[in-house]
Amino acid sequence: MDKKGILIIGATGFIGKAIIQKLDSSVYDIYIASRNLENARKIFPENKYNFISLTDSSEQQLVEALINCSIIINLAGENIGNKRWTDRQKEKIFDSRLIVGSILNALLAKHGIRPEVYIQASAIGYYGNQGEKRLTEMNEVGKGFLAEVCDAWESSACVARSTSKTDYILRIGLVIGKEALIVKKLKLAFKWAGGVKIGRKNQMISWIHIDDLAEIVLLMINQKLEKGEYNLVAPNAEYAHDFYRLFAKSLNRFTWFVIPPKILQIIFGQMAEEVLLSGQNAFPEKLLMNNYKFKYPSLKEAFENILRN
Repeated sequence: MDKKGILIIGATGFIGKAIIQKLDSSVYDIYIASRNLENARKIFPENKYNFISLTDSSEQQLVEALINCSIIINLAGENIGNKRWTDRQKEKIFDSRLIVGSILNALLAKHGIRPEVYIQASAIGYYGNQGEKRLTEMNEVGKGFLAEVCDAWESSACVARSTSKTDYILRIGLVIGKEALIVKKLKLAFKWAGGVKIGRKNQMISWIHIDDLAEIVLLMINQKLEKGEYNLVAPNAEYAHDFYRLFAKSLNRFTWFVIPPKILQIIFGQMAEEVLLSGQNAFPEKLLMNNYKFKYPSLKEAFENILRN
């Protein structure tokens, strides 16, 4: 049986690594595209991957990969929580998402390449801050910097989406797992500083366990779900304060201090308002309509799995 070629852009992040772990190398010929090949080879040292450089001088390599791959997954994007949102950082957040999509558009159109499956990352920040309102895939784009970023992100690969047989948009919520940065930071905070809560009382956190996310992407790779936009979140969003309380309980700790929103705004600026103090009550309507059964539908179950060791 011939292997199917699969190109993953942004594979070195938490989500990309989880997806690659799900892929059977006897079934898929896996291409990893990265701007930092040295780092990519350290993360994936096994001699079963093809590495493609995402530099200006490597267009031919990327074209060959696109020709050889019937499946393209684009996860590229600067972490929105890495730094305070200066004008330069906001530009970096924008460009890191749009440039890759633009490159794919140009190369696919120029060479007449038609992928079988195209999967494009986005985020539930697409909906903006709408408080406790339940948000399905039918809701329109919201307001704010993150909503603008996500809207442009989803539109950045219009040629790839329109020319592929099946295309998917992943509106991803807060992803949790043993290796998730937020989990590592919270464990450290609860171990050394006691439990804290962040966020407003009516703030919702829509989350998903990394195992569910990777499984859903695998279904998309195999075209087991109808095409279109998907909210990649568990069916039970939590209020922010309950999120931190459940985390503490799973560690046999307690939360005793709420960081005042004003302090977060002073420290983090606009990022605090749109990331730390805002949220979405996103609901995975299309996944449930497609009969997807979540492995971790509740936050309690998810935290028990993540924190039990």
